[in-house]
Amino acid sequence: VPQNAADVRRFLGMVTYVAKFLPHFADYTKPLRDLLVKDNDWSWSHMQQTAFDKLKNELASPTVLAQYRPQAKSKVSEDASSFGLGAVLMQREENMQWRPVAYISRSFSEIEQRYAQVEKEAQAVTWACER
Repeated sequence: VPQNAADVRRFLGMVTYVAKFLPHFADYTKPLRDLLVKDNDWSWSHMQQTAFDKLKNELASPTVLAQYRPQAKSKVSEDASSFGLGAVLMQREENMQWRPVAYISRSFSEIEQRYAQVEKEAQAVTWACER
């Protein structure tokens, strides 16, 4: 769960990457985007939690995730925040669009949370490739 506006911005940046596969993306993200409006107070309510959960469920649905094809071109995109890291394995479809095949994420330990951001990003790359 995002802890501040920067976390929400990062999460929205990641899900926007696959927005074309999510029907009603704008509707689902509205409560989260409202948190990013200038001069709005940070207030994570039931509405934001519902939107966040709905997006996570949509991301894992069969309409979003493609079946892995060994012969297809693949790439890994990863990101790290203050509290964790995540990655998505994507494959190029015949229409030249990249489509997600799998997502992974984990939280950082207390010690890992103290790493410099560049170290967290490097750890995200390494961890994603090991998976």
